[in-house]
Amino acid sequence: MNEEKEKIRQQALKHRVLLTLDPDAPERMVTRFLEAIPDIDNKIIALYWPIQNEMDTYPLIEELLKRKNRICLPKIKEPQTALIFLQWDGKEPLIKSQYETRSPVDRIENRVIPDIIIVPLVAFDRTGMRLGYGQGYYDRTLKQLKKEEKPLITVGYAFDQQLCLFPLPKEPHDQRLDIIITPSKTY
Repeated sequence: MNEEKEKIRQQALKHRVLLTLDPDAPERMVTRFLEAIPDIDNKIIALYWPIQNEMDTYPLIEELLKRKNRICLPKIKEPQTALIFLQWDGKEPLIKSQYETRSPVDRIENRVIPDIIIVPLVAFDRTGMRLGYGQGYYDRTLKQLKKEEKPLITVGYAFDQQLCLFPLPKEPHDQRLDIIITPSKTY
């Protein structure tokens, strides 16, 4: 199954690089997110710093900070472990992390457990399954956080063209997302 997933992943990444991007898509994503999850007051929301042609999260980050939401960004603490989440005020400089992403400086006092996690993806299907980059960081993290007594909402953030028209291969460790948002639709 890993071979099949890797073939789909490579095709999806090639496809994403070739997309003609609508410059208004990230702004529409803000509206879609706020419609899909209207109860965000007092919630800690985890986002990601986009890499490799991922859907831009910065307009959503700006909107959430403007609304006084607490936001955080993920950081890989160690290989093959769950991600940690670091609160960010939008002003503190970010440092380069693994895989070209960015995160705040890791301090014990800014570590948080999110209520909502916005997850990057390479491809997704209509059942809420996602295909990531193949390292398993989000799957491990979501599995661990779902064991907590705190409710968790998981949200995929993607371009419409990342929809896979057939069900993605699923392994026991793969975590289904609650919602997937694209510029034109919410799944």
